[in-house]
Amino acid sequence: MALFPIFILILLAPSSSNAQWPPSPGYWPSSRFRSMSFYQGYRNLWGYSHQRVEQNALTIWLDRTSGSGFKSVKPFRSGYFAASIKLQPGYTAGVITAFYVRIELDCTSFLS
Repeated sequence: MALFPIFILILLAPSSSNAQWPPSPGYWPSSRFRSMSFYQGYRNLWGYSHQRVEQNALTIWLDRTSGSGFKSVKPFRSGYFAASIKLQPGYTAGVITAFYVRIELDCTSFLS
């Protein structure tokens, strides 16, 4: 019977895991990885005229003629990838903006 109060305390004690909480302010996942130039980690697939590399950042754009694509030099590697997407200004009902990430040759995943 003396174990019952201890068991209740264990159940009611706060968890020491913070996995459910957001990261601390000022924590950036990219700080855990060393940076590399675009050309060290990726190569152009198509639409080279729609790419611009400045200060280790790649800008790609889409117009009425073409878009752009690039590929990781080493497949099946993990890392940190960030993207800033500029959306159309103003009222854009009916316009779908999506960011596509090709995981395998037969499968395409996307963020929208």
